[in-house]
Amino acid sequence: MLGLGKTTLAYSVYKYPSINIHFHVCAWSCISQVYEKDSLLFDIFDQIVGKTIRSHETNREDFVQKLYQSLKGRKYLIVIDDIWDIKAWNNLKGPFPDDENGSRILFTTRHRAVALETNSIPYALRLLSPEESCELLWLRLFNGETCPPELSTISKSIARNCKGLLLAVILVAGILKRSKRKEDCWEHVSNKLVSLEASDILEFSYKHLPDCLKPCFLYFGTFPEDTIISASKLIRLWICEGFVQQPNLGHNSLEQEAENYLNDLVDRSLVMIGKRSSKGGVKACHIHDVLRDFCSTKLQDERFLMLEHKFGGTFVLHGDLEIHISPLLYYKRSDSALNFRLRKLDYGFILQYNLLRVLDLGNVGAISYANTYDLVNIAKLVHLRYLTIRISTDEIPSEIGNLRNLEILFLSMYFMKLCYQRLSGIWQA
Repeated sequence: MLGLGKTTLAYSVYKYPSINIHFHVCAWSCISQVYEKDSLLFDIFDQIVGKTIRSHETNREDFVQKLYQSLKGRKYLIVIDDIWDIKAWNNLKGPFPDDENGSRILFTTRHRAVALETNSIPYALRLLSPEESCELLWLRLFNGETCPPELSTISKSIARNCKGLLLAVILVAGILKRSKRKEDCWEHVSNKLVSLEASDILEFSYKHLPDCLKPCFLYFGTFPEDTIISASKLIRLWICEGFVQQPNLGHNSLEQEAENYLNDLVDRSLVMIGKRSSKGGVKACHIHDVLRDFCSTKLQDERFLMLEHKFGGTFVLHGDLEIHISPLLYYKRSDSALNFRLRKLDYGFILQYNLLRVLDLGNVGAISYANTYDLVNIAKLVHLRYLTIRISTDEIPSEIGNLRNLEILFLSMYFMKLCYQRLSGIWQA
């Protein structure tokens, strides 16, 4: 079942010192519905050995043998989160030796049939009791302080209406955080929850978002499952999409306002912090798989997003489908170093989306400086505000100068990555 806290429990076990100390090496990996075998194994290898191997440094057979040898004779703990099909594990298990030395592989899955096929006794998480739900709700709302007496009864009713789902309690707590601490305000939330099924609580939480935050939240549905997203990149994308509005009062820049949007989504428990900056801000973030699925479905239902499977990857197109496509982002099946990038793309295909504002082709093979046809085609997308491309030269292509609305340019050159911001001011000068 969704939202019971399977990943949370598995991660607690994985990080628990008295458990962790019993193993020589530990690794955590998310598998999801669409996974890349090589990417997943490389990720595990990186965690175990502490060294990143590039695709050109080894072939698949050699790498599998290296992973096997790195685990041979060692007691290991491997967590594979969110496995959907036992065939996936059968496809992956070759590099994991069974030395009968106490090594463990821990799965989480939404499907009982998968759990029963692992030749072990599955641990099925139960629903939270009303008392446990209330305790968690109070913890999220009051940070360990006592619940005010006037809110005690209504908060217990709200907790009970979350139907025992941990994720539902967390989402409802995010709604209540933004509500006035008054009984009648909380009564309104409680009354809404009574008639909702557990799956409807996601929709309920979404509807309580301010209009300015709704597209920002749904935007997470454009990223592949289990992606840790750079906060700075996300903020730039939001701005270039026009999601971030300049506040009427105050002196916040668009970047500061976008940061406020992100912090608001975090505070509402819709977005999780993946990594903090040295100053305590959000450096990287991600969302729960259930929320990501909700965002992806909602985007397509509202004709705000379309997935095009072309050239060995996925193009994320959203806007009014063929009529008004705003962003186009290309994702490989995986961003792993083991996967070769898409070596060649017919850039003429992109021209049908002549209203593009965002074009992210960071996972497409480098554009040759000699092949100006590709750059000329990109330069015809005059509405672009955000562009990420790879080029095989150390000079900024002159064709970029035609993009008069461009705000942000990411160029990958050889082993360098350059970022140029607020370019429209330069063009206008």
